[in-house]
Amino acid sequence: MEEIERQREITMVSRGVSRFYKHQEKLAEQDRQWDAAPSSGLINEMTAALVPGIKEVQVVARKKFLDSLAGKGTRLQGWETDVATLDPVMLAYITVRTLITRSGATKHVLINHIGTTISLEIQFERMRAEEGRLTKLEGRRNRIEDLKRQVKEVGPRTVRKWMKKLDDLDTCEWSYDTKIVVGLLMFEAAQLRLADYLDTEVVSLSTQGQPGRKRLFARLNEATQNRLNLRVEELAHASPWLVPMVCPPRDWVEEIADDKDLRDPSAEFSYHGGYLSIPRSLIKNDNFLGLGNGAAHGMYVPPEVTEAVNLIQKTPWRINAAVLDVARRAYNANMGDILPVEPPRDLPEAIGEDEWDAMSHEDRGKHKNDRRVIHDHNNRLEAKRESVRRCLAVAIDHVEFERIYFPHDLDWRGRIYPIPQDLNPQIDDFGRGLLELGEGKALGSSGLKWLCHVVAATYGQDKLSLDDQVQWVMEDLDMLHHVATDPLGQGYEWMSRAEDPWQFLAAAMELEEALSSGGPLEDYISHLPCHVDGTCNGLQHLSALGKDPVGAEATNLMPGDRQDIYQIVADKVATQVSVDAGTADHPQQEHAGAWFGNITRKTVKRGVMTTPYGVTSEGIRAQLIKDRLCDDLEGDKLKNASYMRDQMIGAIDDTIVMGRAIMVWMQNVATELAAQGKPVHWTSPTGLQCSQEYRNPKEKRVQTLLGRTKYYASSATGTIRRAKQRNSVAPNIVHSYDAAHLMKTVNSCSRDGITAFAVVHDSFGTHACDVDTLGRHLRDQFIDIYGGIDWLEVMANSFSHQLGYCWIDGQDKDPDSEWIIPPERGDYDIEEVRRSRYFFF
Repeated sequence: MEEIERQREITMVSRGVSRFYKHQEKLAEQDRQWDAAPSSGLINEMTAALVPGIKEVQVVARKKFLDSLAGKGTRLQGWETDVATLDPVMLAYITVRTLITRSGATKHVLINHIGTTISLEIQFERMRAEEGRLTKLEGRRNRIEDLKRQVKEVGPRTVRKWMKKLDDLDTCEWSYDTKIVVGLLMFEAAQLRLADYLDTEVVSLSTQGQPGRKRLFARLNEATQNRLNLRVEELAHASPWLVPMVCPPRDWVEEIADDKDLRDPSAEFSYHGGYLSIPRSLIKNDNFLGLGNGAAHGMYVPPEVTEAVNLIQKTPWRINAAVLDVARRAYNANMGDILPVEPPRDLPEAIGEDEWDAMSHEDRGKHKNDRRVIHDHNNRLEAKRESVRRCLAVAIDHVEFERIYFPHDLDWRGRIYPIPQDLNPQIDDFGRGLLELGEGKALGSSGLKWLCHVVAATYGQDKLSLDDQVQWVMEDLDMLHHVATDPLGQGYEWMSRAEDPWQFLAAAMELEEALSSGGPLEDYISHLPCHVDGTCNGLQHLSALGKDPVGAEATNLMPGDRQDIYQIVADKVATQVSVDAGTADHPQQEHAGAWFGNITRKTVKRGVMTTPYGVTSEGIRAQLIKDRLCDDLEGDKLKNASYMRDQMIGAIDDTIVMGRAIMVWMQNVATELAAQGKPVHWTSPTGLQCSQEYRNPKEKRVQTLLGRTKYYASSATGTIRRAKQRNSVAPNIVHSYDAAHLMKTVNSCSRDGITAFAVVHDSFGTHACDVDTLGRHLRDQFIDIYGGIDWLEVMANSFSHQLGYCWIDGQDKDPDSEWIIPPERGDYDIEEVRRSRYFFF
């Protein structure tokens, strides 16, 4: 199969090249090709080179202006004030864009175009300012904003049309002579500063064999044109259409040069693996620094990490042909109830000008916001439709193969991701329903109960105990039979009501086949991946870090009945809402009354789930609105969401006291480090060195009528983004710890004979017969991580050294930095995890 795979990888590259050029053609049709790679890189580079020359022109313009004010006899030509005050990056960009897009034109054509475009920029800005002033003064609609909604891009032609239509606005257009003078100044600066990019040539234009007037032509020189062509080719080949492999991926191994000193902490490390012939990096360049400098590359990756990645990507998969057949029919019939694409929403009807003029400012804002929300929603749906189409296409292309594989890589925190994007084991319900394990295993003595667990959980009965789930399945076998045998007919209603309809369909089909196989159920060969999930896994890790008995109980780290932290928070919120609604003089009584009787587990779930991952108060409110949880309530949607947000935060803080304290401590440390211009470093339980370093890129974005550019300053690195560092540190540390738990569990399971791993960060899947074994290793490795080492103490020690403080015997000796001391841990015994039935379920 390796030879077949190599041929497929050639096809992946060629399909990627084709996709790249089609995209370039589409951009060219919209006249946007110069703002996209590969041209943008060259334009940005030339713009940066030209800016100093433009600044010199501006110095001359300012001097002439000041001399005229001082009465030194200097006469102004009308361009000096504008040129002196305009953004030099904008002037440089317009000049460069003109030289590239009109390469080979005469000097006169170039300077005329440059001067005219700069003049239009000035006019457009004056039009916008004047229209904005009149809009506020007269209380009417902004005509320019209305016109902008009618076009995709605002360019020179557009502005010329608008100038005629809005002739009541004063724009003070430059004269022809002024445009030529300014264009000439820009061109001469370019001749001097861009000599390495341009060729100029004086040509005599002869007429009927007689010498004619001489013309200067300017064009990109051969070296620059070759660079541009090479960059096009490089980018075209650098974006292959990555799909699953048909043979096992290459193991990720370190490339060690003969002269490399492994003891040198500054040494860079390189790894190769995954696809047979398509080079990839083990640690993906997700631009987490905000600089695009690939700083995550070169990290040392401990053997425990590469071992886990290799085991996961060796798991054989195959396309579930029965589910694929249903998916194709549902897609062709546009069955929106089960496809992961809702029908588009209708925009509110357009409001007439008279009605608009009569509306209040608040009502206008609400109408605009309503249209924007629906417009954004419909755009996301369009992207989802395309995603479903691509997912189906990949499944159809691979259904003929008995085994397919998904190469994986890492992010800088150690989280493991499949490289193919259109279809993989970490995709949404639709894609995951199309996949099953390539190697089957007999159900054995425990497999049936876990198969029933998947059926019940994917339908939405995930809060039932395992015994109750089995009972629910057995009581509804008739319904499940219809789903499995006639999913788009008799079973459609049940399938459409499922929480995860496509995984539910796959599980129902597997159960139906097992029950009708005719032999002992223990001998049925199952290919269905059976998953168990953590209970708000981020809070589980925070509770274990702080040995918090309250958080441990709420997140099922303790034995006993199953706890539902989402319902716990919902009940606390409902109690407070009831009190507020019943208090006559309560300032929030109206909003409490709107929520009274409308609070469910779903209301708070997303906010609770994202709390350990750094969601802000504004984020929780946005979630409530985006998830349409306020749509059916009386009163103002935003104020209702703000009230519920506050109640949720209070209930969450009351439930995870220690978890919140740990997060605040991490945030304080990150804030102090950022104030010193330092990143945050820590070591995960696998030994992976993690570094959070979000910086402000040293760039300036400039938008012009010709397009947009980024101007990079000379400094290689930007300043630390303090707010980003603070808000991200807790979720990133938690992610590195859940990644470590995953890796340790996978490695331990492999040594115990498990060969199939379906993992999605805090969701672990394998064959039904192996789930009990998987559960034991999940508990063992969690205890192994948190049972001995005090990780808060380890982090505090590391943070203290990063901050330059003195940390001795678990105490910081600087009296002004007591905040570096981590929260005092509780008395929770991590061994209790071993007896918790619902730790992962």
